[in-house]
Amino acid sequence: MTTMPDPTFFAALRSYPLFTFDRSRVEVRAYFLGQKHGDHLANWLEAERIESDLQGKAALAFPPTGSDFLTAFRLKGHVRFVTNEPRSKEVWGSGVSPVRCAICAGSEPRVSFSTDAHLLPACTGNRFLMTAHECDDCNLDGGKETENELGAFLAPLKALHRIQGRRKPSTKHKPERHGSHIGGQQRDEPLNVTLVDGSAAVEFEDINESTVQITAKGQPFDPVKALRSLGRSAWHLLDDQGGRHTQDS
Repeated sequence: MTTMPDPTFFAALRSYPLFTFDRSRVEVRAYFLGQKHGDHLANWLEAERIESDLQGKAALAFPPTGSDFLTAFRLKGHVRFVTNEPRSKEVWGSGVSPVRCAICAGSEPRVSFSTDAHLLPACTGNRFLMTAHECDDCNLDGGKETENELGAFLAPLKALHRIQGRRKPSTKHKPERHGSHIGGQQRDEPLNVTLVDGSAAVEFEDINESTVQITAKGQPFDPVKALRSLGRSAWHLLDDQGGRHTQDS
């Protein structure tokens, strides 16, 4: 069991203006580090470092000033979204001038707005709802990175529910390179389940005449980045009363 340092130790922890350290979280983390690495003061420093790193990643779940929206925002509108539903493309916030990126606050000519930025992540099956207020840099850099993590998190569900991929009619979930997989069939075809001998990536069980159970391994993903992808969509749908962007209902 790791020894708790003098209370003044906690007072000496580095100060971060955006973070509020929960002493109990640091204590628990230090305890388990002590069980693994032995009892020494470095465990407390490592526990504090890990906690600050986690809080730093959490702070990135929303853009700058994002914490303000938790206490002061108003719902500006709503969108109707049905996965795989064919419809005309809609651009949220089009016609608003000047165009300013809701993520980095940049505007032309410093940033450009030439690519389609999805209002809801494309990995959810959205092909038609876009936003005019996300610049190319934010869309192709941070937007793509966080959406990939959300897509990895949703991969089994996307395949099971036959969500259309970016380039393929239906998402294929293949946890192992040469193993079993589900999905990947043509549009409107029954769900494809391919079982490979010796592979436990996907398991299929016939429960009764009308019920089957499919168990599939998930893919590794970064939960904070996946959350951030959803946070970006929420951010676009909010109005901060500062004229960032508007959308007629």
